[in-house]
Amino acid sequence: MEVYTIGYEGRGLEEFVGTLLENRIEIIVDIRRLPVSHKPGFSKSRLSATLRDSGIDYVHLPTLGSPKSLRDALRATQDYDRLFSDYEACLAEEEDCLQELQQWGSERRICLLCAERQHNRCHRSVVSSILTDRAAVEVVHL
Repeated sequence: MEVYTIGYEGRGLEEFVGTLLENRIEIIVDIRRLPVSHKPGFSKSRLSATLRDSGIDYVHLPTLGSPKSLRDALRATQDYDRLFSDYEACLAEEEDCLQELQQWGSERRICLLCAERQHNRCHRSVVSSILTDRAAVEVVHL
């Protein structure tokens, strides 16, 4: 089983959707707490419509978003190790969502979405790592 991740920072909407289509992604799982963006096309309603028109399902799981308190702490300290550790602790309360992700990933090609382009500086790497620890999952960062 493969789970993909992607960040849209530095990409245009056309390039972003093209990358998803090239990798045969079936479901985008938006794990932003707040699915809004100043970047045209990447807020929830427009993005979900664009993806639907391209044959890709869109699901928003806000409970897997990084809490504001953790994002604020990161801005102040730039300590990604602490962010990831604290975020992983928060995920202990999101077992149902994590199981749902694992189920979707076993049935279809899913891709975790956030804004940050670099996966190693984004909370989606923590989610994908948890999935890897639970099952024979290969993570592909687009």
